[in-house]
Amino acid sequence: SRLALLPLFSDLDENPLQLLVSLLKFHHSKEGEIIFEEGDEADMFYLVLKGCVEVLAKGPGGQSIQIAKRSEGDYFGEVALLESVPRTATLKAAADSVFLTLSR
Repeated sequence: SRLALLPLFSDLDENPLQLLVSLLKFHHSKEGEIIFEEGDEADMFYLVLKGCVEVLAKGPGGQSIQIAKRSEGDYFGEVALLESVPRTATLKAAADSVFLTLSR
């Protein structure tokens, strides 16, 4: 599986990896689409298969400031799998993007 090549999953044996694959779903976002907003309930992990996203935070005046980018092979939202906390940033598709997602 291609997932086994990613550092995040490289230590998983075949059986746990296959179980993980069975739980993953595809999610598509168009360029400019907000994937989630700061303060939203965190309930899903995302792995970027194609495209890229901007990580945005609110600046002192309330404006959005890009603080990072995530692209192919990167992931975000991992805290959502461990804790029930609000999102700490807004994620916006910087290009048409495809993700694998895992819900809590």
